[in-house]
Amino acid sequence: MGKLMFRERVHEAVHKDRGANARYQFVDAVQMVVIGLIAGATSMVEVMKVCTDEVLKKMSGWKEVPVDTTIGRIMKLASQGDIVELTGVIHRFRGKIWKRAVRSGHKLRSALCEVWIDVDSTVDGVYGKQEGAEVGYNPHKKGQKAYHPLMAFIAETKEVLHSWFRCGSAYTSNGVVEFMKECMAYMNKGVRVVFRGDSGFFTGELLEYLESILAGYLIKVKLKNLEGLLEGQKWNEVKGEPGWEQAEFWYRCVLRLRINAPKMPN
Repeated sequence: MGKLMFRERVHEAVHKDRGANARYQFVDAVQMVVIGLIAGATSMVEVMKVCTDEVLKKMSGWKEVPVDTTIGRIMKLASQGDIVELTGVIHRFRGKIWKRAVRSGHKLRSALCEVWIDVDSTVDGVYGKQEGAEVGYNPHKKGQKAYHPLMAFIAETKEVLHSWFRCGSAYTSNGVVEFMKECMAYMNKGVRVVFRGDSGFFTGELLEYLESILAGYLIKVKLKNLEGLLEGQKWNEVKGEPGWEQAEFWYRCVLRLRINAPKMPN
């Protein structure tokens, strides 16, 4: 955090001064939450448990740490615009880390030539009357209110590239084109992107966008008698892409096969 000038960059992005008498500023809360998340915390209570560690307190220069409700109040000061600014800071940090990895000799494909982006949605059920929680598809507990976040991962580095927090009634592919446009804005120029997703993302709008930016894609398609259908197609080699073959048929679905694609994150 010191090398990245974490506190300075967060403070520059979001000015939320709480007054000279306030024990904790917005940047303190952000730093504590980030450290807690790195340690595996999943709630504000767990974040504070992590931050009370004596070694961590000494390293960070904290004489005391607040209770979880205090951190919650501070974090609520952030507006939607502040969240956008913080997202930009995150990606600037990523850029610096990638550059350091390349200089140190690490083989980081994502910083050089090609990135596989795995996009998926997840259902997070809730109990109570939380804002934005709605009833929708929930394989774990039918009829339960939930959130339905959309997330993008970089397969090579196992990073969370981008995320959207959505209500539980949102369909899997809702807003995925705009979501991918934001993902592309965070990528280095000249890097080839390959999109990978399940059948919920098989939409014409997404395929048209990916083709317009010359991105590759590997998307699961629900088809009856798929094996027989594929066997009956004429497959042709893709020029300049050893190991790739393609077949195009009735609904403009282009299927491409490649060996040694990076593994999807768990």
